[in-house]
Amino acid sequence: MNCRRVSHLISAYVDGELTGVEMLEVRKHLSACSECASEYESLRSTKALLAGLPTAKPREGFSARILSRLDEVTVPVYLRFWNKLAGYGRAYLTPITVGCAAFGIAVVLLPPNRLWGQWRWLPADLLCIPI
Repeated sequence: MNCRRVSHLISAYVDGELTGVEMLEVRKHLSACSECASEYESLRSTKALLAGLPTAKPREGFSARILSRLDEVTVPVYLRFWNKLAGYGRAYLTPITVGCAAFGIAVVLLPPNRLWGQWRWLPADLLCIPI
């Protein structure tokens, strides 16, 4: 394994995200290459320092301010139209599509005399049914 490949994998190595084979190859390279080993130590210590930092807490009333601003937002007319159209499509087009598919299957699978009655205007040899 070369230094370029190890430098791409070193963060995943520190986080323990590599497969067993990759981890062994990186470990072997780090024991032989001092530059990559110093990069590994630097990244490991940086991640350890960052992990020790406290998480930031939001100020009091932060979520209430955001929610109040959301109430003030007006949705443009064209977006309301598109949202209504999309809701209509989700509510009605799916049942229509299912109905059309069921009708198509019935037309294909059922013989004409069961679905429509006898088709007397077609010649009997085309229908393949006795008249």
